[in-house]
Amino acid sequence: MGAEYVSATHRTRGCSRSGLAVLLLWRRLRAWGHQGLRQRVRYCLDTAAYAAETLATVPQAALDRLEYSIVVTFARPAPWVVEKWHVAVEGDRAHIVCVSHVERRTVDAFTSDLAPGYAHDGR
Repeated sequence: MGAEYVSATHRTRGCSRSGLAVLLLWRRLRAWGHQGLRQRVRYCLDTAAYAAETLATVPQAALDRLEYSIVVTFARPAPWVVEKWHVAVEGDRAHIVCVSHVERRTVDAFTSDLAPGYAHDGR
């Protein structure tokens, strides 16, 4: 059985991953270096902290975030919010992952949809 948030049940065969993807990842990591990677991680953690603070302004969200995690979980919002933002959901919970391309303005826009999303869903 597959996870609800990826809507897939298929599995890959053992050892069927692309070797090119590994090579490209290795190349990117080498280009960033330790300092560059450290900066990217700090940015992601800072964005996750900001997302948790911002989402905490929506009482219905009932959010959770571990201190050193880039994942912020919250109560499942209305279906239109899930669809519009492609939110990962499982049961009555949802989560966002604050990776390096997630910006504070995106968190703000998401939060502005989240509050009315709960209100229109009867939460």
